[in-house]
Amino acid sequence: MDKPRYHHGDLRRALIEAALELVETKGPNQVSLREVARQVGVSPGAPYRHFKNRAELMTAVAMEVMGRHAQISQEELARVGPGPLEAFRAHGLASVRFAKEHPSLFRLMSSRTYYESLGPEVLAAARVQLAENLEALREAARTGLLREGPPELAMLAGQVMAYGLSRLLVDGRLALLGHDEDDVVNLMMQLTQILGEGLFPRDKPPKNT
Repeated sequence: MDKPRYHHGDLRRALIEAALELVETKGPNQVSLREVARQVGVSPGAPYRHFKNRAELMTAVAMEVMGRHAQISQEELARVGPGPLEAFRAHGLASVRFAKEHPSLFRLMSSRTYYESLGPEVLAAARVQLAENLEALREAARTGLLREGPPELAMLAGQVMAYGLSRLLVDGRLALLGHDEDDVVNLMMQLTQILGEGLFPRDKPPKNT
């Protein structure tokens, strides 16, 4: 039996962290309230004080994952600089970086079956993130930073690029195409530059970056 890792403090947090570790090391199907209790060294009934079933635990895991993604987005925004287009770019960079650092969590969160099983709070948080990205592009359009056209399509183009690159990475296909998996964030920077050149107004060519 594993040595107990929980002694005092925030049991709910410990259970979520144990579930995240199980997802990353063994896959989401191995997560259960009994198993996370064993991982943190508490009684099988202890998790039920915080989660009434596995679904509630996995919803908490999803919220934690989204929070980590948001933190990475803030780090990337600090790196690329302020501005509506930079905010949009930072989110795409964060998605690729998250897939690189946490491939199992990326697979979990990109699964339609799992995503549709989540609680309403997770779906609401996802909609907030999407709305923030769309508002950034609308602001860019209002200030003349984008070509004429629906910002919704520009957002979809960015999402397709970020998701596609992330999927190639976690599926091991990026290396087969001759690209360095360790340099995937810089690759995404180059791809967003190409995308940006297509979105800029024709009379305002993008600055070299």
